[in-house]
Amino acid sequence: MSNLSRISKVSRKGEELVITFASTDGETDKTTIVKSRRQPHADLVAAFSGLERHVREILDVPGSVWKDAMSISGVTWSFSEDTEVEGAVITGLVSLETCTSPFCFNTPHLPFKQYSEGGNAATMPYDAIEALERLRREAKLFLEGKGAQGDLFAGGAVDGKSAAAGEGRSPTDALADAVVDAAEQILAAEAQGAVPREGETTIRINDGPKVPMSTLEQAVGKLAGGGRRQRGERTGKAGVVFRKDRKGKKPAKADEEVEP
Repeated sequence: MSNLSRISKVSRKGEELVITFASTDGETDKTTIVKSRRQPHADLVAAFSGLERHVREILDVPGSVWKDAMSISGVTWSFSEDTEVEGAVITGLVSLETCTSPFCFNTPHLPFKQYSEGGNAATMPYDAIEALERLRREAKLFLEGKGAQGDLFAGGAVDGKSAAAGEGRSPTDALADAVVDAAEQILAAEAQGAVPREGETTIRINDGPKVPMSTLEQAVGKLAGGGRRQRGERTGKAGVVFRKDRKGKKPAKADEEVEP
């Protein structure tokens, strides 16, 4: 995995999500830590919760013990450059009725496969490995803009390569910052005087203002490099913009005059 950045740790504490990247370039080890208070999307939350049954299997703890009291707070991955074998430790919390603080625990470190042929050490169960990969995958999508309201910037609206800036920063890190910063700035500008139509859904990013969905669509269009569209416009094939006639006639091309 030399010269490649990989997610080596994902943890959550309260409202904060921490994602750590590790990379090796020759003899230089680099670590990048990203902290976010943005609300995680449902798939990421489910990926954390989905690890509980695997933790119970690893620790041999039946479902009747600590029922509804256990939660998964993080995962730390390891990678051996010598054997190219990956492993992981899962961290969790258990709420106790007898204490104000939770009981914190770590599973034993388990490699994903034997370090050498003929080895007989305990390894991570296959289905647990899949669950761990799901968590890492959802954490990456979170950094790429997938949020609690869905992936608002799907379709390559922001180029991760061009967004990357600063030595030691991965394209994923820079992409996350670029998406959030650009979205907040554009939405703030678009929201000036924006009034939702009756029954129209509104949306808010982080602590920004509530804006109509139509305003969000305009903002995303700008983020993707497009121009501002008027209400009722849509984009046809070859990027031709059509505008709906107020009198209900057939749509006309944008460069044609429409009867008021």
